[in-house]
Amino acid sequence: MPTAADVAAARVNIAAHAIRTPLLKLNAVVRGVNIFVKLENLQPLGSFKIRAAVNALQTMQPQRLRHGVLTASAGNFGQGLALAAREMGIPAAVVVPDTAA
Repeated sequence: MPTAADVAAARVNIAAHAIRTPLLKLNAVVRGVNIFVKLENLQPLGSFKIRAAVNALQTMQPQRLRHGVLTASAGNFGQGLALAAREMGIPAAVVVPDTAA
C-alpha cells in the first residue's frame, strides 16, 4: 500500500503535467451521505491516467528511460504514457489491440 509519503512524492512528481482538478459536491439527495465528484475529465486527454503515467516515468531511473518505454493499452493509460513521455523527451511505444476504440 502507498504511504502518505508516497502520495506526497507523487503529487510533486505530477505537478508540472497534471492539473489540480476540482472536487464538487454532487447535487443529489441521499440521506446521510455526501457524494463528491472529481472532475478528472478536465485533465489533458480527459482522463486521470496521466497521473499514473507521469509518476511512473518520474520514479524510474534515468538510465532505464534512455531506451524509451513500452506499454500495452487499449485506451487512456497508453494515451497518458505517450503524452507524458513526449513532454519529458522519452521515446515511447504503445501496443494497441486492433479492437480498441
